[in-house]
Amino acid sequence: MKRKILITMTIALALVLGGGFYLLKKMTTPQNQIKETFNIQLEDTKLLYDIDTKEGFHNDGVSYEIYQVKNTNAEFLKEITKTKDEAMEKTVNELLKHMGISKENSIDWDKEYTWQQVELNKGFDILYLILFKDSNTVYAITNNK
Repeated sequence: MKRKILITMTIALALVLGGGFYLLKKMTTPQNQIKETFNIQLEDTKLLYDIDTKEGFHNDGVSYEIYQVKNTNAEFLKEITKTKDEAMEKTVNELLKHMGISKENSIDWDKEYTWQQVELNKGFDILYLILFKDSNTVYAITNNK
């Protein structure tokens, strides 16, 4: 009888822990982190690539994601209005170089794009959203200092 109770409790504990890890992973997707930090909902996106150097208690570091978007007129893209900007390109390239991003996953600045920069906490949290309409691709670079 004790063996049955022990097996049942072990299975229940495994289910609870497995469910908890599943929910934690689901809640910490790059899309959810952008939503929580910058209040920008990346709707109708498919994550193609991501890398994150954030660490520590304050989550300092840089994250880089590439998204495929179904609709380039999505609500979160409505604020993206700026055109080519060499200073922004240089800043983003420095962040990507520091992260060791391969040429294959880098941004092709020769193509036409629009972009937006969102700053929070007096510039300690910065998000760059870069949209390439020809490929329905959005690059998101988050720099948390």
